[in-house]
Order: sequence, then C-alpha cells, then structure tokens
Amino acid sequence: MATYGAEPLSCFLCHNRFDLGAREPRALNCMHTFCLSCLDQMVRNASRTGQTSIFCPVDQASTTIQGAGCCANFLYKNHSMCSLLAQSGGITCSPGSDVPTKSCDSPVRGIVAIRNVQFGSYIRMDAKGPARGADCGYGIINCQGYIGPWEKFEIVPAGNGTVGFRSMQWNSYIRMDGNSVKTPTGPGCGVVNCQGSLGPWEKFVIVPTSGHYAIRSAEFENCYLRVDGQGPARSEGSGYGIVNCQFGSGPWELFDFVPVSNS
Repeated sequence: MATYGAEPLSCFLCHNRFDLGAREPRALNCMHTFCLSCLDQMVRNASRTGQTSIFCPVDQASTTIQGAGCCANFLYKNHSMCSLLAQSGGITCSPGSDVPTKSCDSPVRGIVAIRNVQFGSYIRMDAKGPARGADCGYGIINCQGYIGPWEKFEIVPAGNGTVGFRSMQWNSYIRMDGNSVKTPTGPGCGVVNCQGSLGPWEKFVIVPTSGHYAIRSAEFENCYLRVDGQGPARSEGSGYGIVNCQFGSGPWELFDFVPVSNS
C-alpha cells in the first residue's frame, strides 16, 4: 500500500506529479496536501450528496467547503511544495491550464487578503451601492489594518496568465486606470477603484518578486499597484492611506497573499 509522502512531489491520490496548473498542490485544514484536480472532484462529490465538508484521505480530518461547492480553489496553496517544484526544475502546467508555462507561478488562486509588505496594510474595498459598469469606475480602494469582510478578495483566472480581484463583500473587481502612468513619480498616479465586471482594466498579472509579489496591470504597460500606508497600520472604519499606480515596482508595490476563509 502506498504511503503518504513517499513521493513528495506527486499527489497521493492520483500519483501524478504536482504542477502549478490543474495539479497545483493544495492543503486541507490538517495540512495534508493533494492536487487541485483530485480535490476539485472531492468537493463536487461531497456537494452532490449535500455534505458541507470534505474529509482527508489520510487522517479523516474535516475541511469545510466554501463557495459554490464546485471547485477547491478556496484551499490554501502549499507554497513550500511549490518551492520544491521550482528547485527540482520540473515546473509544468497541465494541458488545458489557463496559466502559461513560462509564468506558472504567477497566478495565486483562492480567497485572500492582499497585504502590502512595506506598510503591513491590507487592500480594502468600499463599493457601496449597486455594482455597475460605469466607464470611470466607482467606490473606494484604500487600506485597512486588519482583515475583515471588506479586505477579502477572490483571485479569478482571466485567461493568458491574468487574474481579476473580486471582492467577496461587494462582488466588484479592482479596477486600474493607468492612462497617466508614463514615468515613475514619488506619490504615484493613476486611479484604482471598483468595477462591476471583469474587463481589460480589471485584469492583472501577478509577478513573483523578491519572495513576494507585484501586481501589474495587463492593460497598461509597466503599471503596478501601489500602496501608501504611511504611519502605523491601524483599524479605522473608513480605511486610510492611498492605493494608486506606479510606473515600475519598488518596496511600496510588493504584496503577500494571505489565505482566508469566506466566513
């Protein structure tokens, strides 16, 4: 009988090698890790029979199903396993994956809080009012010192290695207008706000940078998401700080993605 962990770079269930596409390593609450494809099937099977949890094949620990119950994207990505894959030189994407082979490790999937490395602040969305398709966008994107409902985003694959960031609270997307972003400026420039649909200005490329990630617009050349959260990270009902754009990436344009639940 096969032993869990005997082949650390392969899924215990299907025995296929992990990759950063359809067989991306995802961890259950107990931290036992399986490929996304097998976990998707577990979630669908459980949902069809009315179950609200899936159970680890190794220790039977339960993990609550989140979202619509059709996929396992809510589960934590096992970054340690991904690092091992990178070190082994064997990173590939499964056929049919929407993640290009040369940028497999760019997209991070699931529900996350977006934490700025420089200031320790989280991206916050206030999109009060009905989601709409105004050409100029709407609402406010700024900072918050903690993770609450307004700081949770689903990373939505948008094709060709791009993603959208959909607010779990508002069902609106982060929108970037980088028309004015042509050269680096101290205070940044451009506009970052909300949009009710996923179009060209709502698509981004997640770029691994110095152990963290930069978030680059797919529409505007060399235009990156920027946070100015000067002062100590704090908890304010209306948020604080500035979220806009920068030409190129530096310390204020680096982020970590913190896996969160949607509860």
